[in-house]
Amino acid sequence: MKNDLVRFSRFVCPVLYDEYVELHHINFGTCSRITHDDYKAFTSYAHFRPLQPAHQKWYEAQILVKAECDLPVKEQSKPSTEGALALAYHHWYWQYEIETQRDYRWLGQVAVKMPTDLFFYQELIYSQKQSRILEVGYGRGGSLYFIHTILRLLNRKGTLVGVDFQVTPVEGFDSGSQPWLVHGDAKDTQTLEKAKTICAEYDLVILDLGGRDHLSLELLPMWAQLIAPNGVIVVEDLWSDSDHSSVIQVLDTFLLQNRQFGLHLEANRYPFLKGIALRRIG
Repeated sequence: MKNDLVRFSRFVCPVLYDEYVELHHINFGTCSRITHDDYKAFTSYAHFRPLQPAHQKWYEAQILVKAECDLPVKEQSKPSTEGALALAYHHWYWQYEIETQRDYRWLGQVAVKMPTDLFFYQELIYSQKQSRILEVGYGRGGSLYFIHTILRLLNRKGTLVGVDFQVTPVEGFDSGSQPWLVHGDAKDTQTLEKAKTICAEYDLVILDLGGRDHLSLELLPMWAQLIAPNGVIVVEDLWSDSDHSSVIQVLDTFLLQNRQFGLHLEANRYPFLKGIALRRIG
């Protein structure tokens, strides 16, 4: 194993206490207690790196995983674990795509995102001090409005950009706070260049191109070019297949080929998130 590259599992959620840290594996319902010094070493596995001999036990506990191995192993998941519940949630969601039926609203504006995902975004924007934000596939514009109100509550003057193929007006903004809107095909490099002209780098990029064809994941290498150092890119709508193997294969290939990116650890605390969050390291 010493020459194999590993990263931490997306199913591991750290819980920090004053004297120690617990690593909860939400798929297996297990808990490993480590020191704060060991936790620093654990976070270094956000991106693929060689397994150190001192961390062999983490690999054996599947806290660390090799490429294409970070899967929801159903026969080992306890029915009562958070991971099993999340797996059932994603299965339920993709049966109905509930957010398109329910018209969830944020301050009166329809936001075609699940409320749990919106809660993740507000925490991300606050904790990472983000102000340059791009959403690729803004649809009806409700999530742009949500992000705008969060930035306003935080008294941050930033750059908010939406990209969509359809020319769709967005509602809720006053005349002095309209977001930048770019209309074009997300697969076209000219569309990316238009977004880059507005802002050379972004602290947060959201790829929300919908559907079961994983277009957002396909376009990850292209739009990741716009991520600023320590910025985050969120790839939505990934878990429509029950075993997740095709998604993890593409995701890990990207991470192995782009070692400046790794998993954003805080997203592990949101197992119902319908995608994955990656951070540009350094």
